[in-house]
Amino acid sequence: MIPNAEKIVETIADVQNHTLDTATAVANAALNSNDHLLALTLGTWRSLIVEVANNANAIVDVKEVGELIKLETAFGWRMIDKSAESARLAFEIIGQYQQTTLGLIEPGISEFMQECVSRLEKVAGSVKPGSNLAFAAVMSALEVVRSATEGNTESSIEIAAEAPAEPHRAARKTA
Repeated sequence: MIPNAEKIVETIADVQNHTLDTATAVANAALNSNDHLLALTLGTWRSLIVEVANNANAIVDVKEVGELIKLETAFGWRMIDKSAESARLAFEIIGQYQQTTLGLIEPGISEFMQECVSRLEKVAGSVKPGSNLAFAAVMSALEVVRSATEGNTESSIEIAAEAPAEPHRAARKTA
């Protein structure tokens, strides 16, 4: 019989439950974001259809070319404004989803990396004197894990902070 088999089974079950809970939360966040994006899309299309119908009715009453140009120009600007606003809202929804997902997944990754560092530190402490090659390998692995832990946390926070901002700038430039 494997020593501590019950503890190992419990640990595996806990990890699987935590993973399932995280996956469920991420799936719920994705569905919620999709609902918001669908509602935004339908609302935008409804608004555009009403705007086009109103513009078509207004064109019928036009008597002069200058008035028609003025009407069409105003219509074009309203379409641009509606499109830019819709894109901005879509990017906000996507940014919120990214933040939610990052908030759900990052703690697990961080905990895993800390556990790796802890175990490698224990191994480094248990290396026998005189085994320089083994000690160097363990210390190298420890340094790789530490740098990955520090780099991943900082880069994921930077990516999440910058990602929603980029589309806003692009939308402003096109508008």
